[in-house]
Amino acid sequence: MQKIRNWRSTIVCAAVLCCVLALAGCNAAGIPALGIQTSTAAPTATAVAYVIPAATPSSTVTPARSGASSATVVVPPSMTAESSAVSRSSSTSAPTVIPQNESTPQATGQPTEQVVEHGTVSPTVTVLALSERERIFNEVWDTVDQNYLYPDFHGADWNALKVKYQPLVRNAKSSDEFYNLLFAMVDSLGDGHSRYESPTRAKEEEALESGNADYVGIGILSSPNDKSVGVVYVFPNSPAEKAGIKRRDRITAIDGTPFVDPAKEVARVRGPEGTTVTLTVASPEQPERIVPIVRGRVTGAVIPSSRRLPADPSIGYIIIPTLSTDDMDVRVEAELNNLLSESPNLKGLIVDLRGNGGGFRTILESILGDFLSGQVGTFYNQTTSYPLTIAGKPLADKLSRVPVVLLVDQGTESYAEVMSASIQEKGRAKIVGVATAGNTETIYAYNLEDGSRLWCAQEGFRLLDETNLEGRGVIPDVTVKVDWTAYQEADDPQILKAVDILNGAP
Repeated sequence: MQKIRNWRSTIVCAAVLCCVLALAGCNAAGIPALGIQTSTAAPTATAVAYVIPAATPSSTVTPARSGASSATVVVPPSMTAESSAVSRSSSTSAPTVIPQNESTPQATGQPTEQVVEHGTVSPTVTVLALSERERIFNEVWDTVDQNYLYPDFHGADWNALKVKYQPLVRNAKSSDEFYNLLFAMVDSLGDGHSRYESPTRAKEEEALESGNADYVGIGILSSPNDKSVGVVYVFPNSPAEKAGIKRRDRITAIDGTPFVDPAKEVARVRGPEGTTVTLTVASPEQPERIVPIVRGRVTGAVIPSSRRLPADPSIGYIIIPTLSTDDMDVRVEAELNNLLSESPNLKGLIVDLRGNGGGFRTILESILGDFLSGQVGTFYNQTTSYPLTIAGKPLADKLSRVPVVLLVDQGTESYAEVMSASIQEKGRAKIVGVATAGNTETIYAYNLEDGSRLWCAQEGFRLLDETNLEGRGVIPDVTVKVDWTAYQEADDPQILKAVDILNGAP
């Protein structure tokens, strides 16, 4: 499955998601599909849209996501279409690949659909045999070596990194240490998308994306800012909800220690079930408060929400927190239909993508089909390119007379950026907020035999006018430079500006 997501986006339930995050999915026949698909073919790219790199029997490859982590999911920089003369070794066994675009509801400034912790992977008690560690290490290194989007490895010396980490892997005293070493090696690429996940993290991530989250944490999706972490989503019945944490709250310190790098340090929120984490929390227009939360099991799905604005019931408002849940498109369509069926008639619609770190490509395409149709851009890798063409849905006709405003921020990443830019370029909506993350690479997931997973950035994206969003982001039609989490919804300057536009203001 292909996804675009930014791993930096954070699920603090968890500590990350996302990224974000933005993944895209497809099946072995090259047809977009929900969920993670696997293939046993060898990892090769073809000129077919929605390609799933094949893999040898030892591992599987699934087209995945695009995204970013702190401004999640989703995700990031562009790359050239041809590879340079960088030495590449051939791998003897390739992992399973799953494409997606992440970055996590993928991240810094963006909520991710991911459950990946920044900088660490979950503890694993079992000590892997030396032969297994070496095999996994070689598969990870070779897969990046052969499939990475950037011919220059994004400025990293990939051969030197192999020389550096190989002896460390051989001498690893525990599986936990081993998985963290692989995480660090892949993280050295510094593209904001590529990452390595331990079996535990990979399993948690799959559960979250399937809509059946089950992990130990506090139960929020967060979007890191400069010195704090903004809460983008709170899981129902989670420890966070029971402690009074809400969307728009900002976490400024954990156990009394302020953030230096929120995108990475938010991982400190996680811990063993039954233990307590003490958060310093600031709600909009309220002084900071100390909130002790007992970590517990978090279950459920990340879902959208919608309502008519109390101040103007003719305007609908929908929050899409991520594109990384398998049925997010179905849920979004249901929310939009509900808004259309309510009275009075809908005269305007605000779509809130702030903190959305991206997710699955199938979800991206399906939701875009609610607003437009036709080709909106082109995906490309080192050898080929193929169009992103959207099939319009019946709902698009119903919404065609309803003006739309999209809200974005630096936490809008990956496929959430592709979605925003596509709708903007087609003239279907105005965009309000601040420039997005510029994190739009598509990453592919390679599932290894031990259950661990490598996400490798393999594709870039360009709009029809050849604009590459990587490193640039989506530029709003109207810039309202504020931290929206510092305001109550009724006073949110970006929402207020969107209302003005829907009421005819320039």
